[in-house]
Amino acid sequence: KYYERALTLVKEKPDRKFEHSKVMGRYAIIHSAHGKTQEADTHFKEAFKLAKEAGKNQLDPDVTEMLTEYAKFLYKSSRFAEANKIYTMLKQ
Repeated sequence: KYYERALTLVKEKPDRKFEHSKVMGRYAIIHSAHGKTQEADTHFKEAFKLAKEAGKNQLDPDVTEMLTEYAKFLYKSSRFAEANKIYTMLKQ
């Protein structure tokens, strides 16, 4: 419920896209931990979209963390090729 409230708050501030992105990323991790793979995948993708719109990339530590968590999620979901692509990108 806290993340739902946080999402509501950041959505009210369109100029805070990166904060919205970080909350969405955390929300994705929670969904993943509870086995809600469809929701987790959707929230991760939204988090990356918002981060990009905010001018952030994989060099930003918060984005790197989200990408790492997404790769873990993909690996747990047996989406190995996608996970490995992210791991390779993060190593560069």
